Amino acid sequence: SVSSDDDDDDDDVDELLASVDRLDDSADGSAAAAGDGGSDGDGGGGGGGGGAKRVKQERDDDGGGLPELTLVNGMCKAARRALDDDMRVSCLQLLPEYGGAAGALEQVVTYGPETADDVLLQLLIDDGNAARTNRRILCGEHFRAFGVAVKPHPEYDMVAVVCLAEMFAEGVIGVKA
Repeated sequence: SVSSDDDDDDDDVDELLASVDRLDDSADGSAAAAGDGGSDGDGGGGGGGGGAKRVKQERDDDGGGLPELTLVNGMCKAARRALDDDMRVSCLQLLPEYGGAAGALEQVVTYGPETADDVLLQLLIDDGNAARTNRRILCGEHFRAFGVAVKPHPEYDMVAVVCLAEMFAEGVIGVKA
């Protein structure tokens, strides 16, 4: 049963990565970002192999833009455990069980959206939040690693959590958030 949960998590993560690729493509009107396929050569499968997947961010003409993010299996597991515990514990507090985190650490949570596209859009638009905290976190230039998990919610249809870290190494004793 653990492997089927992992497979479901992999499917959710693959859908979110595909959403990022589609949003990148629509933002610049080209298909250039889709050429990578949102994968680091593992075929985009996500069938329980532990490796990291990469999301490439388009660069601005001046060489600016956001750095590449690496999807880390251990961070996804921490996010999933936080959801399974109904967010009584932050995924940031669970990270040391899966590896070592250093530098900036953040978590964003959204309730309601049912598709990966809608989750990503809700977090980036951040409607109703004048400070645009979720957008600021997701677009933070210092983040290099992330994990994500989603699951059904009895009141709001779905809940999604994204855990971000400046640095994360799986299997290394880390610092507590």
